[in-house]
Amino acid sequence: MLAHYRILDLTDSKGHLTGRMLADLGADVIQVEPRGGDPLRSRGPFLGGSTNVDLSLPFIAANSGKRSIELDLAGSKADRDTFRAALAGVDVILEAFAPGTLDGWGLGYGDLLESLPAGHPGLVLGSVTPYGQQGPYAQFEAGDLELVGMGGNAFLTGDPERPPLRCSQPTAWHHAGAEAAVGVLLALWSRPMLAGGQHVDVSIRECQLATLMTAAGQYAHAPAFRGRTGYRTGRTREIWRCADGWISYGLRGGPARAGSLSASVEWMDECGLAPDWLKATDWASFSPLDEDSSALAKIEDVFARFFLTRSMRELYEGSLARRILLAPCNDAREILEQEQLRSRDFFRSDAYPGACEALERPAFFARSSLGPLSTDAKRAAALDEHGALLRSEWLSSPRLAEESSATPNSRLRVVAGEGGCLEGLRVLELGSGAAGPVATRYLAEQGATVVRIESRQRPDFLRLLHLTQSNREEPDILEYAPMFALLNPDKQSLAIDMKKPEGVALVRRLIVEWADVVAENFAPGVMERWGLTYPGLSQERPDLIMVSGSLFGQTGPQRTYPGFGGQGAAIAGFNQLTGWPDAEALGPYGTITDSLSPRFVAAATVCALIHA
Repeated sequence: MLAHYRILDLTDSKGHLTGRMLADLGADVIQVEPRGGDPLRSRGPFLGGSTNVDLSLPFIAANSGKRSIELDLAGSKADRDTFRAALAGVDVILEAFAPGTLDGWGLGYGDLLESLPAGHPGLVLGSVTPYGQQGPYAQFEAGDLELVGMGGNAFLTGDPERPPLRCSQPTAWHHAGAEAAVGVLLALWSRPMLAGGQHVDVSIRECQLATLMTAAGQYAHAPAFRGRTGYRTGRTREIWRCADGWISYGLRGGPARAGSLSASVEWMDECGLAPDWLKATDWASFSPLDEDSSALAKIEDVFARFFLTRSMRELYEGSLARRILLAPCNDAREILEQEQLRSRDFFRSDAYPGACEALERPAFFARSSLGPLSTDAKRAAALDEHGALLRSEWLSSPRLAEESSATPNSRLRVVAGEGGCLEGLRVLELGSGAAGPVATRYLAEQGATVVRIESRQRPDFLRLLHLTQSNREEPDILEYAPMFALLNPDKQSLAIDMKKPEGVALVRRLIVEWADVVAENFAPGVMERWGLTYPGLSQERPDLIMVSGSLFGQTGPQRTYPGFGGQGAAIAGFNQLTGWPDAEALGPYGTITDSLSPRFVAAATVCALIHA
């Protein structure tokens, strides 16, 4: 979808994901590496056990899909001249240097604009730095450890009796890289409006605030100390030991979890492990906030004894069959073997020169009804693999950047307005929770009209969060749930009972006659039951953009598995990578999937808008 864009990627580990995402979406991403190669090339482990800089597994994972050229921009005037010669055909430059570094080389944003030929549609510069381009910390260096600490996540991750923790993989780079991809795509969408590009400034520390899932805003609203809770979420256990590892299972109440709790007890009863008093529990009205500590401990003890009788895989397979919200805390082996990922061809096998074995890696982060996001899913390039070809092109017959000449979608117009670059865009949102609404919030913040379809019969569970039996009946209780309010600003709400045929018909009419984009984050099957699938809707609205964000995607044998962020983090391996070796697999605070995945959903949505 981005095939007519060219991007020069000057980043290091802090921004590698940005270029990789844009390459996944079809852009021609060229990695400009210093002499000797990107520093990540020297980090092991290496494919086949060698020390070849072209076979570093961390480098390959972060940079698949890109081409490579080696240029000494800091010390060689000839290489800087070569770089300037490339600008005529470049749409985006990505960088992660300390603020002012490019200016010192004569390659600051102003210098780059002066090097552009007449008629260039505009250059977008995307910067990913620890603390942003301005402010008292702008020149401070920081790694993942410092930024996860400064962003507040480490303080809340881990056991209350031990020091704070972070994930053993650099999650700060993931959040910032995906955030920068969204910003760059919004800047590309804006080029016709601005008649030029812009500088996108991403602070990694600021990106970390999203991982707190509104904790800072809630503290400002009602100051109260919130410490580490370890394997517990609120009053109940979230991480449980099983026969061969750990699982994620929320012993929490509310309509969204009542069915899962009932199905769990039925399973335990089949195994002779559910006492009568547990079978008599009314899970539809159950709330941990209404139970005293001894009652909760009694319930937890029964669940814990049951989980110990089964392996991770047995519990997961049983949960799939019974639609129970339970997930294994996977390691890499389990992820590679997972049937759902295999069925979606999620892994791609690449052969590397000098290695006797092929390497499997994740391919694309999204799927499109148009076909592959990119027609050329390249392996990670060897150092300077494309240097000779690119130097020849840049210095003799440079490519010229231009806006797409395709006939634009008549319903989608880039309009000049003070409300943001998406002013005039109409988005209909269906779903609940955090991940979906956070993704559409990017659109609302840029001026899009986002209308949420809700229901008083089954409100968004975030509107009911932390309610007890006593305050659940208060008038207007649904209007001031702090987490819901903080995740859904700038949106409108329309209450429709989707259990009634006329309610479904009204939503269909809104889609066909009003919406430019439909965004939904239900488990697959919900939209199908309403007859609101993309294949059906696109027959009436061929130009409709629809984005679906669910735990496992729209296809595959496990696609209907229901789960929240806690289950997503466990399945994806984040829990296994976070915690003390002698204790539970915890995962970063705030279920990282709820803060990370929306950035991928938003990037895919803006990419589809550009393509349309």
